[in-house]
Amino acid sequence: MISFLLTAFLSVAQAEEALHIYSYLTLKVQKKELVADQLVAEAEKLGGYYSSRSDYNLSLKIPVNKAEDYLEFATKQGLVAERSFDSQSLSQSIADLEARLKTREELLQKYFEILESAGSDNVIAVENEVIRLVTEIENLKGQLRKNQHLTTYADIDIQFQFRDRRAPVADGSSSFDWINSLNVIDVLSAFQYGWNTGDGKAKGTIPDDFAAYDGKKDLKAASADGLLYRIKVVKPNPQADNAFWAEAVSKRMSEAGYHPYGAKETLTAEEIASGYVIKCLAPNGEEDLAYWISFTTLDKKLVIIEAIGEASSFQAQEAQITAAIEASLEQ
Repeated sequence: MISFLLTAFLSVAQAEEALHIYSYLTLKVQKKELVADQLVAEAEKLGGYYSSRSDYNLSLKIPVNKAEDYLEFATKQGLVAERSFDSQSLSQSIADLEARLKTREELLQKYFEILESAGSDNVIAVENEVIRLVTEIENLKGQLRKNQHLTTYADIDIQFQFRDRRAPVADGSSSFDWINSLNVIDVLSAFQYGWNTGDGKAKGTIPDDFAAYDGKKDLKAASADGLLYRIKVVKPNPQADNAFWAEAVSKRMSEAGYHPYGAKETLTAEEIASGYVIKCLAPNGEEDLAYWISFTTLDKKLVIIEAIGEASSFQAQEAQITAAIEASLEQ
């Protein structure tokens, strides 16, 4: 659903205020070219157009009264990783330009009247003033047209990858060592080198269509398109309940530079069965990785489930991953 803030912007724009509306989306999709074509086609259908297009960016102009409909359409084309709305009032600027234009046009008319009766000695000077005023009037009209265009069309900028390509840090600021070990680098390395990092034999359910790895402690599995799934058991010190760990993990992941998964403003803990899942996104080279962390207390241990993979591929298998997490937490 479109933000209440955007709806407020549109209501004001359609009433009295002359607003330039701007919206930014980071959209994770599997087929960028296909989705970009669909986004352009929808823009043209609503009376808009695209102003620039590249492999990773699409800038569009959408009629203000159709912007809400367009954003509803756009957010359904993939996973919204980032979203923002903004507006700038141009009412005063337009009023100032109109006033200046009126003054210059009135002055020009007076110069034309003077020119009709000017002597030969003054004609050149009057003509120079006429030329100067005509140039200034054309510039003012150009600025006015630009501002009027900005208030007629909303700017919608769609990125297909994060603007900030800095990868999250591998360590963190948590005072709990097992929380600082939660990061995409450790998961990728564990699969690459066959590392086991848990404190005991892990059990659980792997997602459908994932192949299990042989392991002494950690339970690991991978899909054909490179998604990774790991269950491990740790002994936390001190002991705490799920709610405490959920808050601590969310705080650490934010501080380490992870983005919320699904365009939330902050990383939040979401209850699943008897445990929690923290959903993150992380820039990793040219890719954006989805990283889910779920856990639940078991006696004096924590069962930790991690799922990681390229964001658009991950999105396509969310249902299978969620089902496996729920089944593992219920065991």
